[in-house]
Amino acid sequence: MKVTHTLRLALLPALALTACAHSTTGVPAPVAATSANTVPTTAASGATTSAAAPGAQVTRATTRALPGRCDSSGLRASLGQGQGAAGTSYVGLLLTNRSPVSCILDGYPGVSFVAGADAHQVGTPAQRDSRSAARPVTLAPGATVHATVAVANYGNYQKQTCQPVPATGYRIYPPGSTGSLLVTAPQLVCSQPGVQGFRTSVVLTGASSD
Repeated sequence: MKVTHTLRLALLPALALTACAHSTTGVPAPVAATSANTVPTTAASGATTSAAAPGAQVTRATTRALPGRCDSSGLRASLGQGQGAAGTSYVGLLLTNRSPVSCILDGYPGVSFVAGADAHQVGTPAQRDSRSAARPVTLAPGATVHATVAVANYGNYQKQTCQPVPATGYRIYPPGSTGSLLVTAPQLVCSQPGVQGFRTSVVLTGASSD
């Protein structure tokens, strides 16, 4: 009996220590404080982005649309001053932007002689003069560009070969346009296709080749 009593007294301190250890490990770890001003981040597709600070200005890049191609419906055709040399006449065909927006012309206009009330084509359309390189030309509202057209005098050719007829003027297709413009310019031209020298330059800036 004395031995049993002695063992009980020896176990009491050990049980007390075990109880204290159990009560300590049951207490949850303290939670770190979070500032009320912290802005959360959002992850999208593996990338992390943070919101802008209050009051910060965000700048967004803007892209300005380029002018579109000029259409015949927004242009006006007219003639510039003509010049003559060695049996060939040089005339400026002018194209003016009458629309309220800028547009672009690039390349050769289509040019042919027309005759009669129905403005039917006479002869062969003007060939392209490759001595001038084509490049885009921007027309602001009201601006004018030109193409130089060279026409060999019908008198340079035999009458039977040329078969001259009175033309009423020119039909002009602006570069890239399916619509045409008419310009009055009465003259005698060869009606036989491919006989008369007839060529046009690319569209160039300004209202004159000078």
